Amino acid sequence: MQKIILIVIVPLQLLAFSCALLILFLNFPLILFLLFLLGIIIILIRFDWFLSQRTLEEEISIQRSGPLPFEVPDCFKVRGLEEDWADLIKDGKDFRQEDWYRTHIIIAKREGITPFEHLAKFLKRVQEESDSDKYIEQEEHQCSLVDRSH
Repeated sequence: MQKIILIVIVPLQLLAFSCALLILFLNFPLILFLLFLLGIIIILIRFDWFLSQRTLEEEISIQRSGPLPFEVPDCFKVRGLEEDWADLIKDGKDFRQEDWYRTHIIIAKREGITPFEHLAKFLKRVQEESDSDKYIEQEEHQCSLVDRSH
């Protein structure tokens, strides 16, 4: 009984395997063609992405062009930097043409935010550090007055 099963099943398995190989070899050119098309599509997508990316110099040029908004940007309003904005644009000057603003454009591009947002964050941080330094100086001055009185 086992011999009969082996005699029948093994040839059926070999036949199935042979059919699978035959189908694969008959469709092999089709499979290669589909892989080729997939490769071309991936290359085109990457090339399109590459073309859509701006160079750093193009980004800086775009950020420096166009009219300067005289209305305080929201990123400055949120941080309470309205006076700082007024100082930046007083006398109609365009601070975006200054060399130091280029640094804010570069860092903002890396962080994925606008240059105005980066500048506002920077000014707020400087303001907070300045306030902290003034507080420390006042504390030191008060401590020195207390030490002198003893």
